[in-house]
Amino acid sequence: TIQGTSQRGARFTNATGIGLSWMNFTNNGTNQDAAATCGDALNGTNTNCGAGIDLQGVTGVTLDRLALSGGTQMGLNGNNVTNLVLTNSTVQNVGDEVNEDGVQLVNLKGTCTMTDATFSGNFHRQLELQNSGAANGLTSLSITRVTFNRGTYVSTAAQGFLVAGHNGAAMNVTVQDSDFLNNFGSGFFAQGVGTTATYTLGDVATAANGNVFTNNSLAAQLVSDGGAYTATLGNNAHTVTATVTSGATPFTFRKANPATGLYVGNFIANQVGNATAQSGTNCNGCNGLSITNEGLSGNQRMTVSNNTIRNVNQRGLEALLQLDDVMGVVVTGNAIQDPFDQANHVGQAIFGQSNTDATDNGTMCMDVQTNTIGGSWDLGVGLGARNIRLRQAPAGGAAPLRLRNIGGTTATDANNYLNANNTNAAAACTALTGFTTGTAPCF
Repeated sequence: TIQGTSQRGARFTNATGIGLSWMNFTNNGTNQDAAATCGDALNGTNTNCGAGIDLQGVTGVTLDRLALSGGTQMGLNGNNVTNLVLTNSTVQNVGDEVNEDGVQLVNLKGTCTMTDATFSGNFHRQLELQNSGAANGLTSLSITRVTFNRGTYVSTAAQGFLVAGHNGAAMNVTVQDSDFLNNFGSGFFAQGVGTTATYTLGDVATAANGNVFTNNSLAAQLVSDGGAYTATLGNNAHTVTATVTSGATPFTFRKANPATGLYVGNFIANQVGNATAQSGTNCNGCNGLSITNEGLSGNQRMTVSNNTIRNVNQRGLEALLQLDDVMGVVVTGNAIQDPFDQANHVGQAIFGQSNTDATDNGTMCMDVQTNTIGGSWDLGVGLGARNIRLRQAPAGGAAPLRLRNIGGTTATDANNYLNANNTNAAAACTALTGFTTGTAPCF
């Protein structure tokens, strides 16, 4: 046991082949640099932090059966770390200010794993990873059976796990069979900024590899600010209770402005909510799933298939195209049901629109079929139940929207197609200049 040191329990600098096992690090590290500097992983200034364990410029690190707890700054802190293996370990109750995390890593490289670990009760984030520069690409980080639990849902906390690659730092991160609980921000937030990024949550093929999100303000945000970006979510489950007082749409796929590059998203076999009222979302205006394209070029391709979405406050899923990109959205085989407060509910099970401004020049394609819709949607607007709503150029202009396999170009044609090809559908579409036809796949 190493305890009560004022700077760090252990520090390794420019070293190779480090192994620590069966050790306790307790109440080590007070503030060295201020939290705003030490906790600035985006700019990589975490080189002088108080920490239980501090790694600076090291290669080949194995940490097994360690217990890090307490300390007023960081638990495990690292900058320029290559080939990290963390197993059977805990990092708990570290930090006392914003920007002080349980585990903070800058420019993690090579092949890395975290398995059978718990990050809990840490002040700001449970795990933060940020890489920058082409020389600092991450070959892979595989996370399995790890718990990210803030413990107390509190506004001074942030994400359970934030990961971002910037300025050419390629990222490849997979999280499976893990738990995200009580995080005031997202359980998982993954960003790519001018780089190639691949993020995988769960497993499309194997249900046992899915993750569980419980009482996070948001489950997962997948954001591209430029570059090639791929996000795949399979067999994850999300629920909230009244514990969450500042919730938002749990799953968001966003290509931000002014991003370029191809964005590929897959949302397959996930569960949003359950039979309990407001278990999908408990906030006004919150959807089960939101897909947004504010990019300028490069395309966005989204597959949304075989999911169950229940007990949300607004829309089941929403797809919005803005600005000038090309967007394809395939929505098939989903069960979207049990909207909250059905007599007064506002919002549809499936919603899509091809612009938000008359000057938007993007092109949208949607393939919507074999979905099953349950419950009464959108009764609160006084127009009768309408559970699918596609809008072509509602803000003016042209902004084409092609509905795959539609037999004509009018809103009535769209309604007839959607009602015939989705169970219990009651479509209410609008078209300013007319839908575009065609049988070719959206991508």
